[in-house]
Order: sequence, then C-alpha cells, then structure tokens
Amino acid sequence: MANTIKRILNYLRGNSSSPTSKYNIINHIRYYVLSVRFMDDTEMKIIKAIDTVSPKCFISPVEVNKVLMLDANQLGTCLMVLKKSGHVDIMISEYPSSLSLPNAISKVYLTELGRGTLKEIR
Repeated sequence: MANTIKRILNYLRGNSSSPTSKYNIINHIRYYVLSVRFMDDTEMKIIKAIDTVSPKCFISPVEVNKVLMLDANQLGTCLMVLKKSGHVDIMISEYPSSLSLPNAISKVYLTELGRGTLKEIR
C-alpha cells in the first residue's frame, strides 16, 4: 500500500520518466481506491450515538436506536459492517429479549478505532 502511494505521488510530482507510467498510475489508483472502504453517513451517526449514550462500556443497541430512530434491521446490518471494520464490538445473545435487535445483537461497544474516528472528524 505504501509503495502504491509513493508511485502515485512520484507521478503527480513529475518524477516518473516511463512512457507507460500513466497507465500504471491509473491501475495503482484503482487498486488503492477499491481497497479502501469508505464509511457512510449512517455509520458515522451510529458511532456518534454510541459515544453519546455510553462511550466506555457495552450498551444495548435498542438504547442507541432511541437516539438514532433507525429501522432495527438497518441498525443491525450497519453494526455488523462496523464490527467487520473494527469500529465497534458486539455481543450476540442466544436468547432474544426486548433489549436486542432482530439479528440477535444484544450489546454494542465503541472500540479504540471507533473513538479515534470520532476524534478525527471533530
């Protein structure tokens, strides 16, 4: 990844003398852009809501959803995506309760990466 960025920067600075470098740089840019996952507005709102409700301990996603007012299925899907990206940690319960989502997520926690993301946007 670092080599890709260096090659892109060298091309933009005009330090590349290869005639085919233009096409190589386009391929490097495509690789870099496609390998980075961008967070959407809903996911940022979820992270902010978790930080608002309980920044340092596990909390029920139903409590988080009281702030967001999202569809419970949509919230569950977004939480699973945020779990894969490392921004939140979740607990899944075998027994559904009134404090869990339809996909059995019963607790959610903001990780260091999630808190760092919040600090970057503030």
